[in-house]
Amino acid sequence: MAKETVFYKAKSTAGLIKKYHVLCGQQGIDAEQREFLLVSNYGVTSSKDLNYSHLLELVQLLERNGATPERSEMDVWRKRLMGAIGGWLRSIGRAADGNAIKAIACRAAKVKNFNKIPLEQLRGLYNAFNNYKKDMKSVNELTMEFLTINN
Repeated sequence: MAKETVFYKAKSTAGLIKKYHVLCGQQGIDAEQREFLLVSNYGVTSSKDLNYSHLLELVQLLERNGATPERSEMDVWRKRLMGAIGGWLRSIGRAADGNAIKAIACRAAKVKNFNKIPLEQLRGLYNAFNNYKKDMKSVNELTMEFLTINN
């Protein structure tokens, strides 16, 4: 059992190191700034030299610092758009995973990367998919009503 715990912790440490580097990249922290951050706070020059609790602390700090209102708003609208596309797909009887939904969004936005869709376009696409879904529901109801009356 002790070996499993050591393996799990080592795997988690590696994951935290990756997350640390991803967060640094997202926040524009270069190699020199990373080293300064590590030396000044933990007395080490490499993230590999940090223990698990220090890595966790550092990742949480970077996550808090990186959570700007603009980034949070973008994330909210990305999730809304994914939900709207997912709802539209369900309304036409199709199921899709997150990757397929993102691909549809990219095609609609004419971009190659889902995260590169600008805020205004996220809002526009969200409204477009929601309105399309509502319009199609209305058309189906009217059609069924017409067919029922004329039969």
